[in-house]
Amino acid sequence: MKKKPEHYVDNKELFEELKAFKAAKDAVSEDDQLPNGHYMSRTLTDMLMKMVAGVALHQRWRRYTDSYIEEMKGDAYLRLVQVVDKFKPDKSSNPFGYFTQVIWRTFRGRVDTENDLHDFIQDEMVRNSEDFDISWSRQAQKDIDRYGDECHKTGYKKPEKQ
Repeated sequence: MKKKPEHYVDNKELFEELKAFKAAKDAVSEDDQLPNGHYMSRTLTDMLMKMVAGVALHQRWRRYTDSYIEEMKGDAYLRLVQVVDKFKPDKSSNPFGYFTQVIWRTFRGRVDTENDLHDFIQDEMVRNSEDFDISWSRQAQKDIDRYGDECHKTGYKKPEKQ
């Protein structure tokens, strides 16, 4: 029999664990609840962590540094704890798909936030310094926006400042 990958999470086991989590949460009185009412078992927590680790290994994220991946994983853990209550076992039997989408969107959100921050910093540096030039990729995008895609295909050089 083929060995399961290290980050493998069985959808049926995850579904059963979520049902047990919901039942345990409903059985606890309001006075005994922890902040946000979370009583996640170690097994459920491990399953969600394996899912995050599995998504982090996808080729789309390979060009990012380890520290950046760890930030994305941290954001995903936090988001999963926030949304674990929102999964409804009576409406869907596919928690793997639900949580995988949450993880992907969290990773993508981190990348978008970092790109926005990078663009903002670069804009401020250009605005505050005459000596600072923007990156090649941003300059190429501005040229394409201004002169159309043909300027890069034909080797056309942008007009120099006068």
